[in-house]
Amino acid sequence: MRALVMYYSEAVEMTRVAKAIAAGIQKNGHTVDIKRIAPEVNPSSIIPYQIICVGAPVISFWGGKLSSGVSDFLSKCTHLTGKKMGAFTITRWFGQERGLRNLMGIMEKQGGYVIDFVGVKGASRMDLSRAEAFGLRMGKVKV
Repeated sequence: MRALVMYYSEAVEMTRVAKAIAAGIQKNGHTVDIKRIAPEVNPSSIIPYQIICVGAPVISFWGGKLSSGVSDFLSKCTHLTGKKMGAFTITRWFGQERGLRNLMGIMEKQGGYVIDFVGVKGASRMDLSRAEAFGLRMGKVKV
């Protein structure tokens, strides 16, 4: 099975979290690609994947706001219907739960089926362990 871990951020912490999630999925024997959401990434590039994990930093202090880049990209993804999906966010302050709900809402609006989620504060050893555990759970999903 093919899995994709996508994230919207240039921060090193987000890259490390995405790699930890991918490592967890790979431990279940799956092929995993990691992509940073950027203007040059074609939304149809998600078609071959059975499992898709999407991550973004929470950018507001209280409100759980996500960057418009992730919501803009996902709104162009017309091939999410029925895809098994996971959501992950990083936040330094508050708004983690609201940020996750916002991200999952965008994914579900596009037809994705969100089956799991995780929120972390950064890329500490504990955060990366939680991210890898999330990847392990996503890798056990039956498609």
